[in-house]
Amino acid sequence: MAEAGGRTFAQNAGLLAGLAALAATLISEPPAGMSPAAWIVAGTMVLMACWWATEALPLAATALVPLAILPPLGATSAADLAQGYGNTTLFLILGGLLLGLAMERSGLHRRIAYAIVARAGGHAQGLVFGMMCATAFVSMWVQNTSTTLMMIPVALSVATIVAPEDGVAGRDATHFAKAIILCVAYAATIGGLGTLVGTATNALVVGFMQQSYGETISFTQWLAFGIPTVVLLLPVAWYVLVRIAFPFRLGEQATARDRLIEARVALGPMTAAERRVATILVVTATLWITGPLIQKLPGFGAWNDTTTALLAGLVLCVVQNGSREGGGLLLGADLRRVPWDVLMLFGGGLALAEAIQGSGLSEYLGVLLEGIGTLPLVALLATMVALLVFWTEFNSNVATAATFMPILAAIAAASDYPVLQLVAPAAMAASCGFMLPVGTPPNAIVFGTGRLTMQEMIRAGWRVNVASIVIVTVVSMIVIPLIA
Repeated sequence: MAEAGGRTFAQNAGLLAGLAALAATLISEPPAGMSPAAWIVAGTMVLMACWWATEALPLAATALVPLAILPPLGATSAADLAQGYGNTTLFLILGGLLLGLAMERSGLHRRIAYAIVARAGGHAQGLVFGMMCATAFVSMWVQNTSTTLMMIPVALSVATIVAPEDGVAGRDATHFAKAIILCVAYAATIGGLGTLVGTATNALVVGFMQQSYGETISFTQWLAFGIPTVVLLLPVAWYVLVRIAFPFRLGEQATARDRLIEARVALGPMTAAERRVATILVVTATLWITGPLIQKLPGFGAWNDTTTALLAGLVLCVVQNGSREGGGLLLGADLRRVPWDVLMLFGGGLALAEAIQGSGLSEYLGVLLEGIGTLPLVALLATMVALLVFWTEFNSNVATAATFMPILAAIAAASDYPVLQLVAPAAMAASCGFMLPVGTPPNAIVFGTGRLTMQEMIRAGWRVNVASIVIVTVVSMIVIPLIA
């Protein structure tokens, strides 16, 4: 791609296209039936979509656009937009990130991973599935990118034992190596679908529903939707890897199994820090799951998942790690590693949604898209999920969800379908990019190992994409009416 002054041609084109879209709304009259405020918000939405799609600016910088330009243009108030950047769900994500950092700092994530993989035995296909289960479990609590960075060294060590990079390996061994490396990216993405703190797009739904409709989705309610999706999609992705994309026939991998056992033994007994982090994680998860029951206790009516997440973060900073050097389970240096840009992107998406709803643009879009709302629900869901699954292969997951969620809410308003029925599967679909290295950060990380080609990732990924479309649609049709 051509470079221009340190920026790519696509970035420059996206920057200019976005500015042109906003300028067009400022110098022209709005269409019939649309208010001037909605017309300006429409131009801003296109600008942000162009900038997010091409990364013309850092994603977090684009997220500040609504607050920076809409109030001066008279489209909406700064106070209303600021609620998006301070939404309580944003702090739920923050609490989940702090738990993940504490697991990483103590080494608990590695112990959990080795324990799960070791139980898979020495069979080659079982090792791949064990690696996927371990990665998916960690990814339910730790950011997908961090989970991949934690788990890829384990996968690479097993791959190197079976198919050394500097040696001559047979086709079966080479395919095993590719499968066990790529499975980390897939499992990190799939596991993140399971909980509200697993990936930011899940929490974005909660924030959107709370901010726009006053509806609260609890941690437990999302589990009812997320866990079936994980349980169904994980074995399908495994089957695609070991039977279709990279088929292999290998027997017991005694050396690989022994190395994993040695690595687990080398960890030694659990440290005080690991035990304390594990205790806090279990208590936090229990409080999240039992949140609806806690709210029924006298004096606890205002208790929510965000309360639990932030208390867990505070406890991690207060409780000492038990080492000779001392210090908390989380230190100031760990807090500086929080991906604040992701939180800002989340806030920008909610601010944009607030502007679309408050300006009347959502109602106008609902009228335009009224014909789509007449489709049978299953056809509408399948079409929408398919569009977002492949759209997110080229765009940021959170940015994709933030852009489409208000549009889907407008479609719901023009039909008799519940808003949650459309936006929840959309959030999941926005995370299901399995085909290209740029689809998700986990994909990029495993592609960076040099063990996989683009063609190999596409060969496996398009099949998992299709499977995710079917599974997310089916689970949405069955489960969401029960939790809504």
